[in-house]
Amino acid sequence: MSGQSGLMSYRNSSVQSVAFGYHVWSEISETRRPGCPPEFMHIKVQKEDPVFGSNSSQPVLLQFQRAEWDPSTGKSPNNPRTQVNHVTAWIDGSSIYGSSSSWCDALRTFSKGLLASGSSKDMPRRSSSGYLMWSAPDPSTSPGSQELYEFGNAWANENIFTVTEGIIWFRYHNYLASKLHEEHPFWSDEELFQNARKRVIATFQNIAFYEWLPAYLGTPVTPYPGYQKYVDPGISAEFEAAAVRFGLTLPPPGVYKRNRTCHYKSAVNSDASKSPALRLCNTFWNRNNPNLQSSQDVDELIMGMASQIAEREDNIIVEDLRDYMYGPLRFSRSDAVALTIQRGRDFGLPSYNQIRESLNMRPVNSWDEINPKLKNTQLLRKLVELYENDISRLELFVGGLLESQEGPGPVFSTIILDQFERIRNADRFWFENIQNGLFTEEEIQAIRNTTFHDVLLDVTSAEEGDIQKNVFFWVNGDPCPQPQPIRASDLHPCTNASSMSYFDNSSKAGFGVTVVVLFLFPVVSYIVACVVARVRTARYKRFQKKLRGSTTDQKPAHETVAKEWLGHNAAPRQVTLAFNEKKVFQTFDENGSLLSSHSLCNQDHLNVLISNDHQHRALLLRIPKEYDLVLFFEDVGQRSKFLSHLRSELEGKIQNLTVMEMSEKELLRDAVTRTQREKIVETFFKHAFSKVLDIDKSDAGDLSNRTREALQCELTRAEFASVLGLKPDSLFVESMFTLADKDGNGYLSFQEFLDVIVIFMTGTPEEKSKLLFSMHDIKGDGFLSKEEFTSLLRSFIDISGSALSKSQADDGIAAMLQAAGLYNKDCFSWEDFHFLLRDHSAQLSIKGMEVLGKKKLARQQRVSFIKKNSPSTVEELTHRPEGEQDQELRQRQTKKTGQSNPKVYVRPQRERYNRNAVQQCIQQFKRFIENYRRHIICIVVIYGITAGLALERCFYYGLQAHASGIPETSMVGVLVSRGSAAAISFLFPYMLLTVCRNLITMCRETFLNRYIPFDAAIDLHRHMAMTAVVLSGLSFQ
Repeated sequence: MSGQSGLMSYRNSSVQSVAFGYHVWSEISETRRPGCPPEFMHIKVQKEDPVFGSNSSQPVLLQFQRAEWDPSTGKSPNNPRTQVNHVTAWIDGSSIYGSSSSWCDALRTFSKGLLASGSSKDMPRRSSSGYLMWSAPDPSTSPGSQELYEFGNAWANENIFTVTEGIIWFRYHNYLASKLHEEHPFWSDEELFQNARKRVIATFQNIAFYEWLPAYLGTPVTPYPGYQKYVDPGISAEFEAAAVRFGLTLPPPGVYKRNRTCHYKSAVNSDASKSPALRLCNTFWNRNNPNLQSSQDVDELIMGMASQIAEREDNIIVEDLRDYMYGPLRFSRSDAVALTIQRGRDFGLPSYNQIRESLNMRPVNSWDEINPKLKNTQLLRKLVELYENDISRLELFVGGLLESQEGPGPVFSTIILDQFERIRNADRFWFENIQNGLFTEEEIQAIRNTTFHDVLLDVTSAEEGDIQKNVFFWVNGDPCPQPQPIRASDLHPCTNASSMSYFDNSSKAGFGVTVVVLFLFPVVSYIVACVVARVRTARYKRFQKKLRGSTTDQKPAHETVAKEWLGHNAAPRQVTLAFNEKKVFQTFDENGSLLSSHSLCNQDHLNVLISNDHQHRALLLRIPKEYDLVLFFEDVGQRSKFLSHLRSELEGKIQNLTVMEMSEKELLRDAVTRTQREKIVETFFKHAFSKVLDIDKSDAGDLSNRTREALQCELTRAEFASVLGLKPDSLFVESMFTLADKDGNGYLSFQEFLDVIVIFMTGTPEEKSKLLFSMHDIKGDGFLSKEEFTSLLRSFIDISGSALSKSQADDGIAAMLQAAGLYNKDCFSWEDFHFLLRDHSAQLSIKGMEVLGKKKLARQQRVSFIKKNSPSTVEELTHRPEGEQDQELRQRQTKKTGQSNPKVYVRPQRERYNRNAVQQCIQQFKRFIENYRRHIICIVVIYGITAGLALERCFYYGLQAHASGIPETSMVGVLVSRGSAAAISFLFPYMLLTVCRNLITMCRETFLNRYIPFDAAIDLHRHMAMTAVVLSGLSFQ
């Protein structure tokens, strides 16, 4: 396609015709936007190419990115991709006003119906950002994306042709709007703008179809047949990717500028030199062209293009487009011919002969038949070699250029004419369509009489006689002939192509380091997290060991690691087994926290069961009066070492240590787990409290074998502490447990526990205080030393939960003794202790003494359990008439002496225990509804809304969408997908509210907490998420 430039058009077509053709093309088609995700079909360049060739061993590739396409197409050989046209196919002024209403509003001033202008009223506004205009780098100067003119055509800043045409129609709109404002001064801005726009679009339609198109094709067009709604106006792929590209042969390498007196002006180049014309290749995406700084420069360029004759209609394309077309960021120059051929392949165009057959033309059988007048044998020989003498492979664009004779050939002419006729005939708003009511017949005739010559006179400083009547041709006798045809050699040379490689020698190392760092970042993060976790675990273990060893610095001589079996339905946990310095057997978790302590030395006998199958790893340590400890060791050797160490530790301390073997299944079946022990203890407590509180024995449960077993068990120190709600190592627990353990075996029997709990729950104040005093009266002489008395008071502070240091507690105790006049005494009697509690009941209220299951009072409701007016004693507990306690009213003293609030605490009526299985199920259901009534209401509301949204969509698409044809084609699929989609659209956003912790905390403090269980928000979030996931699966089916 290369050849000599400066060959004038056969028909003397002007450069103004070329510029107008580019504008018309951008009006109806815009398919150059790249697709996403990006796909590339790079063009391989030969090393011998004078412009793009390279001596490098690496191949040179011209970048080509495939255009955006409709995702529903291109999935089969008979269904090629359909490219997306980002503008309307109508000639509706989208290149002037934009393809959307928001774009149009961005171009307006909203004053007198005008489009926004820049520094001069005859020049459009420059954009400071690229939100409207498509931007590409200037291949000659490589500036940024700033200072682009704002037009309706996104690609209007591409070259001087499109810029000039955009300015012409910008001026013409403002000219008509100003004229209408003079004629109708009371019209609003919107009326002025819309009427001017309507007239501009109609004029553009008339010029494009009835003036430019016949001049471009060289054939007349058919008259308007009227609106034809059945005609498809869509842009065909053959028109977009091939036929309209015939205009590449017409642009000259440079464009003249002249004034009204026919003085042709020189152009200023980028290096301040001068040329007879503006070089086309150096004006692509040029932001600050020194030759187009003012409106007068634009007028001179318009008049120069009207007088300059375009290049010849042949197969030759000037080097400005063939070798120096602008390229992407990586390569500043490209080849418009190669890009056009590759674009046809991207669009999946048929071959040249296939198009001829579809147009009812005879296919060519030889290369000479394409154009008999073409005498360039060298070109034909290269084509034969390139296509391997297979003319059926000849592509449409190449064949269409070869057949050109004084204009587009028969194939291109037919495609172009058919496209424009379809656009005109299918346009309901075409200016000649009387039925749309846009114009009257007189106005239509006035529009038909308006030519592009009239438009140019209205928008430039030219007057009648400065420009020829038919601006699309220049013939002898027309004003201001061009000095000479412009050749590329007469102009400033095009800037060479520059490339930018992201992987050159200087950046390979940095890129490699970046990739390695990004790849290793998650790995390194995981390693760092593991190290930090191990360090924190080690610190915590050291801290736990420090706490365990606060009384001694000696580390246990022997520690064994094993797995503790917790039951059939629970996973085993890893524990560490050791004996402390007091020969107490202890178990610790992985973090070093104490799990359990067992005083084996106090036992008369100890049974050890070991398994004789399954690798011999299981061991059961059966401790009397406690749950069984089931351990799994790593192997039989570890188990043997532990068993030997156990014997050595207990040697001489236990009379009978029995080791028996059995199968692992039998061992696990006979084991009493912690859970089973907890159930036994629960029954123990239930019967103990029923005896103390005089509850009907049927309410406490039946006296089955399991109950009798529970009453025969004995409590450990830890289990006793759990009843009081205190820590097992608390000073109060140790004193109380020692006092209650009358036989000194380290456990509390049912009667021992009952004796203590009766006093605390029903005893008189004197009985309670005597019990507490005797806890610390170790000698039993009825007196406590000052140190023992201080320890007694400190135990109260311990159980009260007060966060006081030792010094603060000592100061408070000293103040109390000083106020009671007991500070100077060395020994204290029970009377002193009772007197101190009576006088300081407000300052030293005994807290934390509530038994397990008893509701704790609020801070302002807490009182001392030592009450002066207690109505009963321990002796009276067994002699009280039945029902008397149920009728007793407990009074609470108010701030004013002598006043009380009767009926504040009333003993509730208890229902009898019903042993009927059906009644028990009903009772359980009632309790469940009562306990979870708020949760149930929330679930009903949320899932009710979800179901309502889904059913509404199902109802709509099932019964109300008959016009769309959906129910007849895919009833079930649409109902399921749209119904589930509606439910998902509700669940996913509102699901996030359930994890907004600040919002939940705020709402919890309001009255809403009475109706909504905010503490169960995570559970609700989980249920909503699972429901949404299930519905998402249904929606995608």
